[in-house]
Amino acid sequence: MNKIVTEGRLDFFDLLKLFAMYLVIVGHCIQYLYDSYQTNPLWLAIYTFHVPLFLIISGFFFHSSNFLNFSYTRAYLKTRFITLIQPCIVVSFILFVILLALNFIFDKRILTVQGGVNILVMDQWFLKSLLLDTIIVVLICSCKRIWIRVMLSLVVVMVLLFYRKLDLWYICETLPFFVFGIGLKKMFFFKIASPWFLLLNIIIFTLLCSGYKISYSSQFTPLNLFSIYIYMYRIVFAISISLIFISLFANLFSLSRGLLLKKIIHFASLGKLTLYIYVIQYLVLERLLCYLHLPIIISPAFNTFVVVPAIAAGIMAMCIIVYKYTLKYPLLSKIVWGIPKTYNKK
Repeated sequence: MNKIVTEGRLDFFDLLKLFAMYLVIVGHCIQYLYDSYQTNPLWLAIYTFHVPLFLIISGFFFHSSNFLNFSYTRAYLKTRFITLIQPCIVVSFILFVILLALNFIFDKRILTVQGGVNILVMDQWFLKSLLLDTIIVVLICSCKRIWIRVMLSLVVVMVLLFYRKLDLWYICETLPFFVFGIGLKKMFFFKIASPWFLLLNIIIFTLLCSGYKISYSSQFTPLNLFSIYIYMYRIVFAISISLIFISLFANLFSLSRGLLLKKIIHFASLGKLTLYIYVIQYLVLERLLCYLHLPIIISPAFNTFVVVPAIAAGIMAMCIIVYKYTLKYPLLSKIVWGIPKTYNKK
């Protein structure tokens, strides 16, 4: 396991995050640049696990100690808020300015009041959901008694299941994966890079596929036994796929040697930028390029498996370039990304 750890980081997780972010951009290209995306096989495949995979990785790196210390907890939550929410606010403001300018230039209602509210509240929902997941887990971990932690966890899940209107950023669908990531670190850390662990998850995934007849758009409201079945099946199915990719990338690092390993580690360093790539691609792809509708070239399959991956690679490279450019100006970087002072872990 030491081969896949450098400077205290799990490098294979960085490479996996980069790969997962690329899949996010591929999925968004299909969703925002083409029609009938909900029947696209690649989009359906990506959307079964890409968000759960990110949440499991986030939970894996969550530090659940020291939350009995109020000063540490406050500093930790402040840091997470700045890191996750400040970029959302700044990018939303930039988008407001752009859309208002287009309103005046083209004399059209491109930006409405309702649209502005949606941009501020609902857009970039993943980062807001991740912050709420973190706050819920921190509050639970700040309780001294185990039985109180268990009761609070059950209350949160039941409230979100029965009152879906409270589930503003899909917390009910994201929290289980975040918590699973925390447990994965504690229970299976030394088994992740085992070929047997990979084989076991492939078998579990194969068995689950035999009964998978639920589309991504399936709803589970109103609450009943079938809706609970859909909810649980989605969670288990997404976890099985995520564990396959986690174990696959861990084995890739374990088997790498010499120059190949150094190149992979160098490439994996870009995985540390996934949060910033996500924010930039939101502005560029989800909000600006979404007005384009690309034509079918040769065939739908060619578009899906050749054109879209090429466009996604270009957008991802552009996001990395834009982020690194902002780092040249400390004040701009501070305003946009909110890079805070490191909080004291002691």
